[in-house]
Amino acid sequence: MVSEGLKQTLYEQIGRRIGEFRKLRNLTQERLAEKADVVASYIAHIETGGRKPTLDVLARIAQALDVPLWRLVADDRPGAEEKAWGESYRQLARDIRGLPHEDVELLRVVVRRFKRGRSGLPRST
Repeated sequence: MVSEGLKQTLYEQIGRRIGEFRKLRNLTQERLAEKADVVASYIAHIETGGRKPTLDVLARIAQALDVPLWRLVADDRPGAEEKAWGESYRQLARDIRGLPHEDVELLRVVVRRFKRGRSGLPRST
């Protein structure tokens, strides 16, 4: 069971995200409230974590902000594994930089084969 303190922190995070998306879209709390069919004071309370919106309200707010619902409720900061992958991608990009086009294309073929679960390179004709 999730403690009340943890729940409040989650709602504060949701409220912060809503406020950030609202500001990015140059919307006032009043305009967002109109678009989501709620009262403006409710938006203000949600953004401060003072109110716990239902899933239905969150879905309407997400639609009004033109963002997927998960962006409001999920922490989209990269975790340790994603950070490690990001560094691997950057290193691979550095390694590839400067290779001849033909070699880069060959690497793309290898990657596609790995993704399909097959190893080996295409046969020459």
